[in-house]
Formats: sequence, C-alpha cells, structure tokens
Amino acid sequence: MPLTRSPATARTRRVTAESEPELFWGLRGGKSSLGIITATEFDLLQLPYIYAGALFFDTGHVDAVTRAWAQWCPTLPAEATTSLALMQLPPMPGVPEPLAGKFTVALRFVFTGSEDDGARWLAPMRSAGVPLIDAVAMMPSSMIGMVHSDPEDPLPATERSALLTDFSTDTVEALLQAAGPGTGSPQLAVEIRQLGGALSQEPDVASALCHRDAAFGMHTVGVAAPPELPAVAEHATGLHTAMNAWQFGGTLPNFSAAQGPEGFTSSYTPQVLDRLTELAGKYDPNALFRLGQVPAR
Repeated sequence: MPLTRSPATARTRRVTAESEPELFWGLRGGKSSLGIITATEFDLLQLPYIYAGALFFDTGHVDAVTRAWAQWCPTLPAEATTSLALMQLPPMPGVPEPLAGKFTVALRFVFTGSEDDGARWLAPMRSAGVPLIDAVAMMPSSMIGMVHSDPEDPLPATERSALLTDFSTDTVEALLQAAGPGTGSPQLAVEIRQLGGALSQEPDVASALCHRDAAFGMHTVGVAAPPELPAVAEHATGLHTAMNAWQFGGTLPNFSAAQGPEGFTSSYTPQVLDRLTELAGKYDPNALFRLGQVPAR
C-alpha cells in the first residue's frame, strides 16, 4: 500500500519560553522535525561594524599557514573567531584571478572589537606568508556573508561534516597528508572552523542544541558533474576516516542535512534525541514534518 499522511492542521502557535517551554526548547536546535517556523523575534547586538574578511595564500604557503593557524587559534580573545579552508576554486566567472585553478588556503577572520585591536590580533597570520589577497577590513555587520563568499546558486555538490576535539600539530599533519597540496584531493574546500566562545555556553533558557563543547568543526565540499560525485563523496569519507583520532563524535544540526537521517541523529545526545522524538509524536503525530529525521514512536 502507498504511504499516506494526514494533512497538516496549519494551526498557528506563538511559542515562547513562558507559553510553551517544551516546544520552545525543541524548536531551538531541533531543525525541521517539529513544524515550520514562519517568523522569529530576537534581540540584536549593538554592533553596526565588524573587522572581518579573509586572507588567501598560495600553494607554497599552505603548510606554514595551516600550522601557524593551529598555534594561533588558542591565543584569540572572545571577540574573535576564525576558520581555515584548503581551497581549489575552478577558473570560472566570479572567482578572483589569483585564486582560479590553484590550490590555496583561506583564513577567515571576524573581530567584534576595534579595527586597531583586530589588526593586532591578526598580525601573526598576516606575516605567516605573503597573501595573494588581503580582504580583511572594517565592514557593516550586514555584510558578514562576504567573509566566506559562498556561491548563491545551486551546484552539484557533496558535503560531509564532523566535529573535532582539537587541532594540534598531529591533526594538521593528518589533514595535509589527506587533503593538502599534491594529494590529488578532489574537494573544492576542506574547512576547519574554530568553535567555543558563546557557542560553548548554555543559554539562560536551554535548547536542543548539543555538542557545545566540541573545539573545532570540519566541513568538506566537493563539486563535480553528477557521474563523478560518488567518487568525490568516497574521498571525503576517507578524509574523515583519516581524522578519526580527533573525532569528537556527531555534528551540528546546521551541517547534518547532507548526511540524511544518520547525520541528523548524530547531532544530538541519546537523551535529547529521545526528547525530540517525544515532542514530534505530540506536535506532528502523522510525521508530516519529520522527513525521516526523527524516529517515529
């Protein structure tokens, strides 16, 4: 028999910590497993400008910059956050000429303090090599998306994500051996994101978000013609296996979609997943929104 599902009730709810605390908990971190959020209200930071952008270094500096970044991250204050990406951007419209068709390393940086302090904290990485492009400057906070400059159009891509316990000298060595210059890696980008900071702190009102104590996140993106995507995905699996010694376990929900139900469940502890499953059974008994993510009761 074909699977049929009852239509949604389309009931509108205003969910707050006071009015519906359980649902408020689950919607914050539970992704699309409980319904559709049509509007949100939240406080904004009084932060009109940030010191932010990216440094790009050529192939010959990948090793030195990656090792320097691993040592530099632990020194940063709470006002700073950073990521580092091994990049292989194709020669196509929109890709800056110095980066097109080359293996480069991109250092992303955001600082919420003054320009002078931000430049002082970034100085060790600016001197780790000669940048091909230095695009770090003061910018409106609304332009923060320019730090990564991710493509806006859909692409045939395969993605994989994991959390890491640290990013030590040994971790750097394993990463470069698996995906550095000369390895034949087909990945468009292999990014290591510094976590911690506010993310690591439980909010005053608890949420379903787990794994706050992971130190770093690793995300791989491969782009290829559809017949070639399985081989790119297989390489990404091997890369993540090479990093097993530093695997924290699980991932963050924002990066779980490409890994299907397995990725979704790995975003949570067993206790939190059980609680989300109970909520899904209550608020979506016909599994309209679960899409195979939260197990049915």
